[in-house]
Amino acid sequence: MKLEEKIYMKALTGMVLGGTALKNYQRVAVIGMEHILCSAASAALEASFMQASGGNIAHFLAQKGRVEEMVSDILEYDPEIVVMLYAETPEPGQNKELFLETMKVVAEKDMEADLLFDPVTLTNGALDEAVKNHEIQMHLMEKESFGFTIDLDNGRILMNVIDIENAEIMMDVIEEYKLTVEHAALLNRALRGKTLKWE
Repeated sequence: MKLEEKIYMKALTGMVLGGTALKNYQRVAVIGMEHILCSAASAALEASFMQASGGNIAHFLAQKGRVEEMVSDILEYDPEIVVMLYAETPEPGQNKELFLETMKVVAEKDMEADLLFDPVTLTNGALDEAVKNHEIQMHLMEKESFGFTIDLDNGRILMNVIDIENAEIMMDVIEEYKLTVEHAALLNRALRGKTLKWE
């Protein structure tokens, strides 16, 4: 998939999430990496959320050496939920490193907000590694946390509630949101030989 198509794909996904998954919140914080794909997803999510709910949303940039300052700024903003978009990174492995550092500070400061994790964080081992830290594990057990995953075969974004038990991560689907026809068109061009048809 070309970079332009990846940018559009991220924007489409952010648009769907902002208008659906965050509908029960009025004050949202979004953490994004310093990367064009992450910016595309977060900007679309933020615009879609504001249009759908009229709520307040603020963007925070995850940068090396600024994690504690960033979390302090989020605490001052006092959101109901924090969306963590750590999928893209300027340097290999930096997303995982910054995610783990963020979670340590979030746990230390006992942030009250719900947390929403992106698919990469759920699959690259970042969350699995985070829950090995006792303080992070206890924080996640005491607070509400969610993760969204993509079901391409059925054209859905799946919203999962996350439960932690004995450092094991368990996810249960609680809501589903339809991907767009534009998603299907982009993916069909990229997958070559497989045609996705969603209802």
